[in-house]
Amino acid sequence: MTRAESSRVRSQPVASTSAKSTVAARDEIGAVLVRMLPAMAEAQVAQQTACLRPVASDGLLVLGGVPGFDGVYVATGGARKGILYGPAMGHALADLVVGRNTRIALDAFAPGRFAGVQRIAAARVELPTA
Repeated sequence: MTRAESSRVRSQPVASTSAKSTVAARDEIGAVLVRMLPAMAEAQVAQQTACLRPVASDGLLVLGGVPGFDGVYVATGGARKGILYGPAMGHALADLVVGRNTRIALDAFAPGRFAGVQRIAAARVELPTA
């Protein structure tokens, strides 16, 4: 595997390499949803999809500011535990966005740790403001 290939965020399957959704899985999730939110009992499924879960090539989260892009942040790579990491990742990202120190060091999770970061940073792009 080349350095560039190993730097890409890829997906890790849960139990198989198939991202095919099943009616049984949909029905199981729907039953839990209705127990949690009874008002959803009359809701109809508009579209059913299944996805593989994101994991970085080094197995760590990707969390922080994107080098070369002021005000652009990323939070991904939680894989199977993404739903558990989500609240903490959200707090950390909120702290970064408003300029506060995060509760824990995020250096190990920095998006800039992947190959090509020097090229991106050198190209420095100013994003339009709304």
